[in-house]
Amino acid sequence: MRLYHYTSLGHLPLILGSSLARGDVPVGAHGDGSETGVWFTTDPEPAGHGLASGEMVTVHEPGEAPRQVPTVDKREVRITVVIPSTDRRLQRWLPWTRKRLGADVVERLVSSGGGKRKAETWFVYLGTIEPARFAAVEIRRGDGTFTRATAEEIAAIEPHDID
Repeated sequence: MRLYHYTSLGHLPLILGSSLARGDVPVGAHGDGSETGVWFTTDPEPAGHGLASGEMVTVHEPGEAPRQVPTVDKREVRITVVIPSTDRRLQRWLPWTRKRLGADVVERLVSSGGGKRKAETWFVYLGTIEPARFAAVEIRRGDGTFTRATAEEIAAIEPHDID
């Protein structure tokens, strides 16, 4: 099965230096827990999936005034992998999450992620995917198309700071 993982340019050096393995998949009646899993979709276009696009968001920290902070654009890089549909670590998100997440939280995530048609394309992989398994690493160009990232482009990317 051909699947796509979207991420920001600044995350790409970290992924290429280790693996795809760090995603948080919400679980629990109120979505207050998480499991480690990698998000995928069968959709070759990132638009409409609720991915951060570099916009400003309001952060509410306890004891502090709300403040605006920028997000990273999670639509800048498309990593393509091929995973056999028989791999037990690969799960369709909707059926998998309905046993692990409250119905109201599922509805909110589906709604903010483009609706049921988009959510039906979502998968989680409950394991690690090494870079050697990547079929393609592509960068979104100014016109919205994706083309393979060159070694020079990858070398020039500044990694994000990760806390």
